[in-house]
Amino acid sequence: MKGQDWVRGVERLLFPRDICCAWCGAERGLRPCGLCEDCLNQLPWNDTPAVREGVICPAPLRYEEQAKRMIHALKFEGRRYLAEPLGRLMAECLRDVEADGLIPVPLHPTRYRDRGFNQSELLCQAISQELSIPVWHTALQRVRDTRHQIGLSAAERRENVKGAFQADACVAGKTLILVDDVFTTGATFAACVQELRDKKAVVRGVAAARVCEPSADAS
Repeated sequence: MKGQDWVRGVERLLFPRDICCAWCGAERGLRPCGLCEDCLNQLPWNDTPAVREGVICPAPLRYEEQAKRMIHALKFEGRRYLAEPLGRLMAECLRDVEADGLIPVPLHPTRYRDRGFNQSELLCQAISQELSIPVWHTALQRVRDTRHQIGLSAAERRENVKGAFQADACVAGKTLILVDDVFTTGATFAACVQELRDKKAVVRGVAAARVCEPSADAS
């Protein structure tokens, strides 16, 4: 059994999807996303999609409170199983969307080795299970190791990711959904969209959560 499969098996033993809530671990009635009613009621729901480069990027949650803690636990505490309920919530934003593939916002190989996984790829896998849209794992690559975006201004974020991505020619003429965990200023999203468009792809987007403060979403 591969390493990631072994970890996933242990996670399922600790948090069985059909019995325990993926977030609080309580044994009570679960909704289809794998969370209990109490945890769902605590989530900060979002009904306003972000828009960058003319591309609509819906996100089921605001990046606040419970949603922020869940995404932090996924990315920085190694709780990979949280990608499943988050991905299922994201899939609900895409029920009427037709696409050829899901594109995870890529990590640079150095960052991937440090973290051990790409959270956007895990979210893609969960969405794929719900919607039967294939994940295009390598169609978009991060070719330059950038600084963390946390703490950077909007202008610094745009400069930080400029020229950081490269798309494969196979995306030409395809409709693709760009998938990320958090939509903050949209700098990373915009850089990925531009690269995919340069290779003649049609791009849509989705994120698990969006930062809704006016300062963070200023163009």
